[in-house]
Amino acid sequence: MKVIDKTPYLDKKGSIGPLERIKGTFSIGTNWYGDMKGQEEVIGILERILDNKFVLARNPILPGAQDVRLPLVLSGPPGVFLLNVTNMRGMFRAKGEEWGTISGDHFKPLKPNMISLTARYCQGLQKFLERQGVMNMLTAEPILLATNPGMHVDTIRPLVRVVMSDALERFAVSVSQARALQSPEDAQLIIDRLITPKTITKEASAPVVPAEQRQTPMYDPNDRFKEEAPAQSSRGSLFSFEEEAQPGPQAAAAQPLSAPAKPAAKAAAKPVKKKPVKSSIDISNRQLGIIIGVFAVLVVCLIAIIAIGFYLNAS
Repeated sequence: MKVIDKTPYLDKKGSIGPLERIKGTFSIGTNWYGDMKGQEEVIGILERILDNKFVLARNPILPGAQDVRLPLVLSGPPGVFLLNVTNMRGMFRAKGEEWGTISGDHFKPLKPNMISLTARYCQGLQKFLERQGVMNMLTAEPILLATNPGMHVDTIRPLVRVVMSDALERFAVSVSQARALQSPEDAQLIIDRLITPKTITKEASAPVVPAEQRQTPMYDPNDRFKEEAPAQSSRGSLFSFEEEAQPGPQAAAAQPLSAPAKPAAKAAAKPVKKKPVKSSIDISNRQLGIIIGVFAVLVVCLIAIIAIGFYLNAS
């Protein structure tokens, strides 16, 4: 399997060093490093089982109105898969598009909603590849992969497929043995267009193929959740690829002309109060605690070094 890695904060050796880990934690979030380690585990399993007909893009940027970084995109003869990897720990429930924890008989929704987020990633990928004209009547499949053995998900007809850590190898084997729906060249072309998109005009955009005319997915339809995700508003959606309408030059000329009026007396200009400039630094309590902890460790080390120096001089 060929891997194209677009992960940010990688050092020259292609790994995440201590400094890069701190940068990624502050800019992306505290769960970032754990998810990256989970991705490495998933990639290792896929590389052992899948052959060179498969191509995987790791953390590519999905072009659009908002540049969104996708997790893992796997393309091969069976089709295209959006693999969202999580290293979370705990007891969760995935019912339809709901995601949360269960305390007794009560369900508590959680954010981020891993089910909804995975589905939205896949919807954005599907729409982008259709506009690039490389899907060939295929449908991208969203899958949530859990790599932490301490994570258990109770699934009730979830919107996306959920694979536990003890089933990752079986998932890779099922992908390798699935019916081929496209050639290896087409699979490579999909990843190439994702990494280096082709400029598409409105006239040359690829037509959207109805869902009922696409190829049958690789898994048993009885085991898949058939209902589609609720339609996202194009104005509030995370993935928005439509161009906004620009006002034409006629708008400025639409106001009627009126007779010239006498200039009114100018009122005394009121002094404008300057709004206080807000700081662009937004640090959470957890990140502030990390900074204080690092600073405390440095102070303790400095005191220890000074004490050792005095002891050596005295002896």
